Amino acid sequence: MKKIVICGSTKFAEEMKSFSEELESFGFEVIFPKVDISDEDIDKFPFAEKQFVYNRLITNYFKHISESDAVFIYNKNGYIGTSVTMELAYAFAMKKPIYAFHADEDITRGSLITKITPTSNELVELLK
Repeated sequence: MKKIVICGSTKFAEEMKSFSEELESFGFEVIFPKVDISDEDIDKFPFAEKQFVYNRLITNYFKHISESDAVFIYNKNGYIGTSVTMELAYAFAMKKPIYAFHADEDITRGSLITKITPTSNELVELLK
């Protein structure tokens, strides 16, 4: 079973969950951002605790990317934030194929994307 990691802003969490379920229905193992605590709650932590939480989240997600067969950038409306930019660069460094919904206007990030796949069906075909 191929493993796909979805990278995207947690503001699109519900949509990424639906997208991941769609991919799972085709037999893929899918990892997507699941954070049990809101950014607003994390912001209330003292700096050292906040830093620990974010470092742990980043480290865990990099591990998933390392173990994946492909990475999908869930860049709804072309949005890619700081965390996803780091994940994109890490996936590229790990030589993972990187797919995304939309082209990125930033040439640096955009050059790292293997192919634009605006539908789950197109992504499934590429990963077979």
